[in-house]
Amino acid sequence: PPEVRKKIEEVLADDSQMRQAAQQLFKQFDRDENGLLDKKELERIYDKLSHELKVPKPTPEEIDHVYNHIDVNKDGWISFDEFIELFKCASKDYLEGKLYIGK
Repeated sequence: PPEVRKKIEEVLADDSQMRQAAQQLFKQFDRDENGLLDKKELERIYDKLSHELKVPKPTPEEIDHVYNHIDVNKDGWISFDEFIELFKCASKDYLEGKLYIGK
């Protein structure tokens, strides 16, 4: 949708706005409030975004690929710093017509 594209472009153009949007999304899905995301919480983010953006939901294998790719320190959790990189990449990918990060 054009209004979503415009909002994503605005958020990516302003670093503090981008961080704030990423943090809001991160906190919304950090259900146990431990400051980290597990794979299930990441799947919930993709469920929500694929519905809102009207793009196909990634398969479990694709979620695994993304999770393993963004878990840079390989501790089994996604920290906010790792998540913000995913947020930036996924936003740019969406604007370029790609469905999601990972491939």
